[in-house]
Amino acid sequence: MIALTRIDDRLIHGQVATQWVREVHADKIYIVDDETANDEFATMICKGLAPLRTEVFVLHEDKAAEALKEVDQKQDVQALILVKGPGALIKMLNGGLELKKVIVGGMGKRADRKAFYRSISVSDEEIDQFQSMIEKGVDLQCQIVPSDNSIPVSKLIKKQ
Repeated sequence: MIALTRIDDRLIHGQVATQWVREVHADKIYIVDDETANDEFATMICKGLAPLRTEVFVLHEDKAAEALKEVDQKQDVQALILVKGPGALIKMLNGGLELKKVIVGGMGKRADRKAFYRSISVSDEEIDQFQSMIEKGVDLQCQIVPSDNSIPVSKLIKKQ
């Protein structure tokens, strides 16, 4: 089953490997990102950063929904889905994958992004994508680490 879906443009890093994987008891990590899937070296790095006994799979965005629907049906799997931004999640939702809850984590500063919440920056397009996800019934929460309180993205959008 899908234990956690997280937006984090760093994909696998310290917080994910040491806190989020443990928090949801993930035994598999599914990275959904075309750039990473097309780069053998980046894929190898992601697999090397995962905690011991945690398998890592890197999927193309257009194929992820079908693959993850099967994963979600497996009760003996605790899967953590990682994406760099909301665009990949929109593709999965449009592909028929049901996402009940998504945690927005690290989204770093870029020229097209503005400060949103703590270390999270978003573009206008990403805010529109968040709104679309909320309208589709996704519980979208900002939460940097598991010990933080989560903040509904809908409340943060209203403040923009």
